[in-house]
Formats: sequence, C-alpha cells, structure tokens
Amino acid sequence: MFTAAVCAACTARMDAWIWLKRAQDRSVWELSVIDQAKAFWHEGQTMKLCDRKQPESLRQVQIQEDTVELEYQDTAIRCTGKYGTLVLFMDFTGISAVHWD
Repeated sequence: MFTAAVCAACTARMDAWIWLKRAQDRSVWELSVIDQAKAFWHEGQTMKLCDRKQPESLRQVQIQEDTVELEYQDTAIRCTGKYGTLVLFMDFTGISAVHWD
C-alpha cells in the first residue's frame, strides 16, 4: 500500500514537471516568434515607406528546432509553427492585438 502511494506521488510529480516543461517551451517559442515577427514587420514597413518596394510576403525562421513560417500582411503577421498559428495584429506603434488560430 505504501509503495503504491509513493509511486502515485512520483508519477503525479513527473506529470506536473512534464506539463510545466511543455508550458515553458511553448512560452519561450511564443516570445521568440513574437521577436522575429516584429523584426519582419519593421523591415517590411521600412521597405514600403522608405524604399517604395513591396516587402517579401513569406519568410521561414528556425525557432527551437521548429521551422516557423511568417506571413506578412498589411495589418498583421501570421506565424505558423508546431504550436499552431499565432496572428499578431500590427499598427504604426507595434503589436495592437494577438490571436491564436
């Protein structure tokens, strides 16, 4: 009986650790994607406003052993990777809203 209780406690602890590790990995991934998307957005805005050129519409970046596709749109950057699609709505001040698809 005691052994079963110890095993159950250890299993619960391991499950919690795995869940926490996954949440941490996703959080780091999300912050990295946001950094890449903001840089891509500002680069595209500079091309449009200063150089009068059309920015590239797609870019792939490597984040945590994942290839993330960034799609430039007029008012948003769509970021698609292993955790889903994160849409960053942008305006002249930066990110105005975030949405998971």
